[in-house]
Amino acid sequence: MTSPTADLSAYDTLLGVPHGAPLPQVRAAFSRVQAECQAGLAAGGEEARQAAQRLEAAEFALAQLEAHLQQGRLPVVADVAAQERARLGCLAPVALLGSLLLFTLWPKGAPAEIPSPPADFPVVAEAPEVKPTAPEAQTPLAAPASIPDAMAEPSSPTETTGQDSLQVEPAEEPPPPVLVEPGTYPGEGAPMEAAPADSTEAVAAEPAPVVAPPPVVADEPAPPAEPPAPVAVPAAAPVAPPAAKKPQAAPQGYFTVGDTKDDVLRVMGQPSDFGETHWTYGINSVNFSGGKVQDWSNIDGTLKAKLVVPSGKNKGYFTMGDTKDDVLRVMGQPSDFGETHWTYGINSVNFSGGKVQDWSNIDGTLKAKLVVPPGKNKGYFTVGDTKDDVLRVMGQPSDFGETHWNYGINSVNFSAGQVIDWSNIDGTLKAKLVVPPGKNKGYFTVGDTKDDVLRVMGQPSDFGETHWTYGINSVNFSAGKVTDWSNIDGTLKARLE
Repeated sequence: MTSPTADLSAYDTLLGVPHGAPLPQVRAAFSRVQAECQAGLAAGGEEARQAAQRLEAAEFALAQLEAHLQQGRLPVVADVAAQERARLGCLAPVALLGSLLLFTLWPKGAPAEIPSPPADFPVVAEAPEVKPTAPEAQTPLAAPASIPDAMAEPSSPTETTGQDSLQVEPAEEPPPPVLVEPGTYPGEGAPMEAAPADSTEAVAAEPAPVVAPPPVVADEPAPPAEPPAPVAVPAAAPVAPPAAKKPQAAPQGYFTVGDTKDDVLRVMGQPSDFGETHWTYGINSVNFSGGKVQDWSNIDGTLKAKLVVPSGKNKGYFTMGDTKDDVLRVMGQPSDFGETHWTYGINSVNFSGGKVQDWSNIDGTLKAKLVVPPGKNKGYFTVGDTKDDVLRVMGQPSDFGETHWNYGINSVNFSAGQVIDWSNIDGTLKAKLVVPPGKNKGYFTVGDTKDDVLRVMGQPSDFGETHWTYGINSVNFSAGKVTDWSNIDGTLKARLE
């Protein structure tokens, strides 16, 4: 049977006391180990886990030494551990302690059979198989469930037979291997005590030098869970405080070209009808392009809309070639306007390329005039005269275009910038056909020329290339010769010959 004294040397080494030290010295050594372990526990992490294992082993070693010194014997657990250590050739005290803790932590009633170690168990040299000297039947030992049960006084020492290897798990970070000289216990230079010759225990053969396996703990109660490392949460991008809202500008009382829909809404309120590009306020309307005001129609004058009048000279009228700004400075806000057409009541101004092209001054309120160039005013205009000639004689037309000028209900027509005919309905046009020299026979007839008609009848009220009018009467021409006439009131001096 293995000597209890030999087993105690491992506990002495664990506590750091000489072999056979008295109990007070053993307890003082335990207090020192306990203080060191408490410092390790306070450090946390892996160091705390190792300190907890060391403290538990030291407490167990202290209990074994106290039991021996006070009662002169060892608990059965020590014998079982010694046998297992001898069978495996693991002489390191830490390995011994791991085996003891494994047996201590087995649940009660568990089978005594010890499973085989894993293939990668770090044993350098395996000790030869130990066979019992006596074929005496032996009773398996039930492993104690906890250290306090293991420290309880056993009924009697029990011998065990050779068993399968102990299955252990290596620690996460094993300490450096300790080389143990054959025939010695760790921390003790004296050789192993030989077993008595009449011992019923099997004596292990002298083992070869081995590297002690790392401390192992099987089914050891887990130390207090280490608090999980804080998960690094990516710092959220700093959220800028909401920008202070600019105070809404007070409505300026009107909207204009380029203003937004919001501007119109603040000034005019809710539209009666609206779409993406067209809003309606009663019979008036506002048109948008790209969300900005493009133009409007202010038929009844209730739209609070106006074009901004730019600074500039106001000459009191506008004329052909003037800009929209010139018209705006002279006439003010149009009642309706677009890109090429502005309206002032029943009057209108037309633009081309942003410049005034012509206008219609029906009621005479447009401050528009054609500039009269210097030149002779002969008091009338006639066929072939220029627009300037007509302008010098008649002044500003009420409505005009490229080929047609109006003076009230009368009109003058142009081709290539020259008078071709007119309509003098109320007789106010200062226009006449020039009577060429020739004989006036007092009447005209079929086949006579226009000059013959002119010498007899004077100026027609309306005339054209093929048709002349005298009041309600008319004369028709073909190739410049009279073909027929209509003498409704009998005032035509015409007769058939």
